[in-house]
Order: sequence, then structure tokens, then C-alpha cells
Amino acid sequence: MANNSNDSDGASSAFVRAPFAKFTTSTNYQRFEIVLGKRVPNREKRTEASLSKTLVARRSINCNPRPKMTQVPIQNSPDRGRHAVVAIIIEQERFLVIRRSEHVRAPGLICFPGGGIELGEDFTTAIQRELMEELFLEVHVGEHVWTSDTRWGIKLEWLVCSRREGSEPIAAPAEVASIHWMTSSELRKRTDLLGSVPDFLDAIDKGIICLSTIS
Repeated sequence: MANNSNDSDGASSAFVRAPFAKFTTSTNYQRFEIVLGKRVPNREKRTEASLSKTLVARRSINCNPRPKMTQVPIQNSPDRGRHAVVAIIIEQERFLVIRRSEHVRAPGLICFPGGGIELGEDFTTAIQRELMEELFLEVHVGEHVWTSDTRWGIKLEWLVCSRREGSEPIAAPAEVASIHWMTSSELRKRTDLLGSVPDFLDAIDKGIICLSTIS
């Protein structure tokens, strides 16, 4: 490499210039300068500011870019952390179940009646209120038989209930599309169940829940 002493900047601040392909050097700073085809001061003449700028530029070009990280969305259901009650009503070996209205979450799926526990309510008060809201149904509340956690983050309390004499379930359209009485065998054959229903049936099969009138 030859010093170009005739440059307009003067010999005291000599500059270097070299073709892209032919020049080799062990100095990383100089290699960077020549690859870009720039005229820069020799190392001994560089100021601290110019050296800093060169290093920043060199890092931005020579460093491998960081791989993009795939962000896995957290499945945060609006119901996560809620506490709810579920009514198990059995008559003539059939469960009272509902098809969910198009106006609620998981529309069109089959599930047991029930809903969220409001502030200050115990299980009995909550299930009585929910059955009245969904089905205009008055019930006696019996045994608490199971606690489960849904895959979408709700803790469910399962309570055996029985209808009060003369009280008939009537669907509240805002929450319930239709009412059904089904055996456990009929429920197991369906493909339109809310996830808590097969969980409940599995708990029966495993002996976690014991209900003498189930078939």
C-alpha cells in the first residue's frame, strides 16, 4: 500500500486507498475502510471520535443479525382465575344439560347449567341464582361432589341439585338455546360438548365422583 502524499488534505494526515479485491491486511479497521472504498486517515492519525464511528459502523455490517424470536401468545381467557358452580340434576337416570346460547362464550356447545360465583356468595346461593337466571328453575341444593379446574382457567364446584316441586326449566334466550335430558352414555357419544363435560364423565369413570343413579 502506498501513501498518497499529494492528497489535498496534506501529507501530515496521509490517506489510504486500495482496490476492493486486491488489498489484504491484518488490521480489522483498515480492512473495513477499504471494503467500503472510503478514504480515511491512517490509524495513527485518527481521532477518538472517528475511531468510535468506524467501530459502530463496522459492527452494524459485520455482525450476524440476531435471529428473530417467535412469540408464543399466552392463552389468557377472560375467565381465567374465576370461580364457578355447576349443577348436577339427575332424573330418571338423565342429566339436565343445556345448549349454550349464541350470545355467550362457546356458543352452541352442550354443558351443565351453572356460572360464576359473585362477590359474597357461597356455593348454594350462587347455584340457586344461576339456575334461576338461566332456566327460571328453583332447586334444592345437595352434596358438593367435586372440584375441577378447566383448561381455560376456571375452578368449578360441582353440586348435586334437585328441582323444587312444580318448578320446570325454561330456557332464558340470552344464555340458553335449548334444554335437554341425556344419559351419560348419550353424552359420551356427542362431539359438541363443552370441555368440562367430558372431564366430569371421566371423573365418574375413574371413581372420583360417585353418583348412584348414573347409567
